[in-house]
Amino acid sequence: MSALIARRLRRLHDQDGAYVIEFLGAIVALFAFTLIIVQTVLVFMNASLVNHALGLAAQETAARGAVDYNVQMAFQQQLPAGLRNQGSSLMCEPVGCQVEEDNVTPGFEPTGSGQLMTLSYDYVQDFSLLKIIGLDVGMNVHRTVKVASQSTKE
Repeated sequence: MSALIARRLRRLHDQDGAYVIEFLGAIVALFAFTLIIVQTVLVFMNASLVNHALGLAAQETAARGAVDYNVQMAFQQQLPAGLRNQGSSLMCEPVGCQVEEDNVTPGFEPTGSGQLMTLSYDYVQDFSLLKIIGLDVGMNVHRTVKVASQSTKE
């Protein structure tokens, strides 16, 4: 009985077109794997560039004693182009360390020397390469850094 079943079942490679189907399946799997790897690299590069921009903004904020127009512009210039166009701005806490209209005048900083400030930036990490396979997804990322003011205010 088992010999009869064995004769009726043929191996996949004995059938016509099996190698073509295996080849096409391997190409699709390789394409999907490559998309995932490239998208992962893009996400980590984006995160690294945001960390770099936030670090530079933190140094400038510490020296100025607050976030002003110059700090905002320096931060925006260091961001990747995709995030720069999102329109979100660098935020500073406590409330007094955010100067909206003007630049900070040395000696009249809103923070005192050694006061802890928290810079935060929110952005949406878009997985643009996954749109090719029909997944339109993204995630909200919240980055913060704490820095002590080096205000010259006496």
